[in-house]
Amino acid sequence: MKFYRSFVVAVLGFMPLLSLAQDRACLIEGTFEILGQKIYSKDCMQSNPKESLAQFKSSCEQLASTSAAFGGAAGKITYMASCPVPAQGVCSNFLGSKRDAYYYARSESDLKEIPASCAGAGGKWRSGK
Repeated sequence: MKFYRSFVVAVLGFMPLLSLAQDRACLIEGTFEILGQKIYSKDCMQSNPKESLAQFKSSCEQLASTSAAFGGAAGKITYMASCPVPAQGVCSNFLGSKRDAYYYARSESDLKEIPASCAGAGGKWRSGK
């Protein structure tokens, strides 16, 4: 019985840490319109482990709201422990932020342009295939 009680106390003590670990990535999905064309976007950003959770979540919210600037609704944010794999590609050190950006549901033309954009912003591209 003593072991069981110690185990329960240990698990409950780690629960807040587990919930923090689950929020280190945000998947953002949405549809927006640009130049009369509807575009579906599904991307994920994974945080730098040393970054504050509040700062990371603020960045996720800002990214999700960019589609509203193009006349669509803000993207839907789903927080998780890490970005899903496989992805079509990953930009490590996205915009020099020490975060990684994962790309899904991108067109072939997007996938041809994203690696150069990633490198131009200080990141390193790797294909998800």
